[in-house]
Amino acid sequence: MYAIFAQAFPTQVRATGTGFAIGIGRGGSVLGPITAGFLFERGYTLPTVALYMAMGSLCAAGVLARLRLKPDVSLPGVKQPAWLKS
Repeated sequence: MYAIFAQAFPTQVRATGTGFAIGIGRGGSVLGPITAGFLFERGYTLPTVALYMAMGSLCAAGVLARLRLKPDVSLPGVKQPAWLKS
């Protein structure tokens, strides 16, 4: 994820953007077990809770799949891979 952050955020806000994204991830790691506990308390079964918990990861995978990163062409002597050429 750090490599994606380096390409996704402009240089001026890269540290702030990376820190914000990491903070959101840590917030999710705090809220995940609490949410699972509430779902179990309400009588949901393990497969249902697992499905609900997987929704966040599935959404993130969908966002990453749609993300279009521009290759860094500022490095002299580094050739762009053929699969990145469009």
